[in-house]
Amino acid sequence: YNNENFADNWGLDADLRYQHLDYTSGDGFQERPPGYDDGTLYPNGVINQIRSAERRYIFGLSGLYSGIVNHALRVGAGVTLQDLYYVEHHITDPANPTQLIDVSDSPGAFAPENVRTIRHLYVQDIWAISDSLELTAGVRYDDYSDFGDALNPRLALVWNTSDRLTTKLMYGEAFRAPSYLELYSGTTYTQPNANLNPETSQTIDLAFGYTATNDLQLNLNLFHFTQRDLIKRAGLYENTGDHTIRGVEVEALWQAARNLKVSGNLTLRSQEDSGYRAVDEADREAYLRMDWGLQPDLNWDLQANWVGKRPRSATDSRPDAEAYLLTDTTMRYAGSDNWEFAASVRNLFDVDARASASIANDLPLPERNFYAEIRYKFLNGSHQ
Repeated sequence: YNNENFADNWGLDADLRYQHLDYTSGDGFQERPPGYDDGTLYPNGVINQIRSAERRYIFGLSGLYSGIVNHALRVGAGVTLQDLYYVEHHITDPANPTQLIDVSDSPGAFAPENVRTIRHLYVQDIWAISDSLELTAGVRYDDYSDFGDALNPRLALVWNTSDRLTTKLMYGEAFRAPSYLELYSGTTYTQPNANLNPETSQTIDLAFGYTATNDLQLNLNLFHFTQRDLIKRAGLYENTGDHTIRGVEVEALWQAARNLKVSGNLTLRSQEDSGYRAVDEADREAYLRMDWGLQPDLNWDLQANWVGKRPRSATDSRPDAEAYLLTDTTMRYAGSDNWEFAASVRNLFDVDARASASIANDLPLPERNFYAEIRYKFLNGSHQ
């Protein structure tokens, strides 16, 4: 529901959602290959077979108050109910390695049936201090039924420094709630910890946007990102360690010709961690994209994404994950009434690219693959 004129100086938004998630591993996945022997021979390997289902009810309500000169004040609240109402878990029986046993209602299940209720409340004010200066300030409070609460502020100061230059200074805090697995699920590999705190983060950005010409836009962003109380698996899940990333992002958007647009960005990072690396990001990344308007209704784009070597955490003795370059291309046609057609080739040169992971040889990314899209727009008069 949306009504910009709900009452004098008030607009109202309301949102109600229902989601149902059903997951199954099918015949299961193998934790150990056929013939695995740890003193007990497993002819079929060690099988892990799981299924779960969850219901989510989400309600949000917010109001925008415009009765104060040069201010736009928004207040909102909501509640989310996450009901993991069904868990089924079968594993290979060590006493009879050719059979599976049901551990669904035991501490060995991958997750217990549980209900999590999340309530939130927030307020935000956009203050037009002058024609060239605007301040956005907000704070959000979240309360979780199973671990506690968190309060996170955000600030953004935007200054139209000149006709061509815009300067932004932004600060924000955020958190990640412990998962069901980390709080409750005990397995032979990990033990839960019901006393976990959320992971927290702080971000500071200083950004500049410069319109060099009518055809060229340049952007520069300096950032500092810190994560604390990172949740680490050490037999028992624990809050331990931190991770800091600081760096710079440079972006350019160039209308090179009437039918050719070029854009790209470069990111340079410097990272520090205290024994546990939370995110496996490269210290160097680059992206380049070109869009050609071959005809008024026909567009071809070519994009390349380069990811540099990714350092491991201090506890991982393997060499850095290798760099890779992925190239994608798409042809899009939108000249047939309300129909639009597109065809893409992803990983055009079939590069062996891998995301860094804790498994041997990392996690392979998709080989060359093809994607097709058909889109139809339903029109009602002048409205889509």
